[in-house]
Order: sequence, then structure tokens, then C-alpha cells
Amino acid sequence: MKNLEIVTEEILGHPFHAVMLRPDNAVVASGFGDLGDLIARLSPQDQSLAQTEAGEEAIERQWLREYASGNMDALKKFSVQQTGSEFYQHCWQTLRDIAPGQPLSYSQFAQAAGRPSAVRAAASTCARNLVALIVPCHRVIRTDGSAGNYLFGTKIKEELLKFESESAAA
Repeated sequence: MKNLEIVTEEILGHPFHAVMLRPDNAVVASGFGDLGDLIARLSPQDQSLAQTEAGEEAIERQWLREYASGNMDALKKFSVQQTGSEFYQHCWQTLRDIAPGQPLSYSQFAQAAGRPSAVRAAASTCARNLVALIVPCHRVIRTDGSAGNYLFGTKIKEELLKFESESAAA
């Protein structure tokens, strides 16, 4: 029987939630802040599933702790499940391929996704990403080098970019 299991860990001093679909073992939503807001972004079908808090032994909890300790490869261990067009799926995978500490501008991201003239379309995949951090839309920045928008606030985006840059350089 399907249910949602919530893994909550502190990342850079902020509560971070990963909403796991069980038994599929895939993240269907994740982000900082209010858990209710994350759940509200899911499909009505997924919103109606029973919810439980993951135990200490949940492997995903360990992966989040590894990331918070500076292991930038830890997020690649997560399986992700999002609904979207073939283009969206491709862009979300492209986001997962962006190296920590090496953010891309929106135009570079569109080019990396194979559609250099589709900058706005590529940017919209960031805005519609339900699996923040694990699908690292925060690694896409404005052409002028500023952080740009982030659902969970520019401050958190800037903190993540700095943390990843420092961790990748170590």
C-alpha cells in the first residue's frame, strides 16, 4: 500500500523535508520551510496518501546528513519521481548533472538541456521543480551572476551556492 514517508533534517540551519513515496522509494517533493506547503504541491491523489515520519534508520536521512557534512555526491543517491513532459524530465535530469560549485546561468542551462533558444522554457522547469535541492534548481543563476529567485528564498539559495562552492573546493 502506498504512503508518504517524511524525512526531515536540518540543512545549513534550516529544516529540510524530503517526501518519499513508499514503497517506490522515490522523492516526490522536497524543500525547506513548511511541510504542508510541500504536500499541497503534490497531485490530489498523492496528497490523500497516509503520511508518516521516517525513522532514524531511514537511508535517505543518512544521505541528507552526508550532504550536510559536505559530501556533494550524496544527493545523487536519491531516486526522484516527478510528473512532466519529456522536455521537463530531460531538464530535471540536466539539473542533476550540474556540478556542485559550478552554477550555470539560465542561458547556459538551456544550452546544456539541448535547447539554447528555449531559455524561458528551461527556466520554467526550475520553477516547477517539486524536488528542490535533490533536483538542484538552485544551481541555476542569473546571467549577471546574482542568485535570482528561489521558492524558499534568495538567502537560502545563496547559502546553498556558497556551501556547495566551498565543499566542492575542499
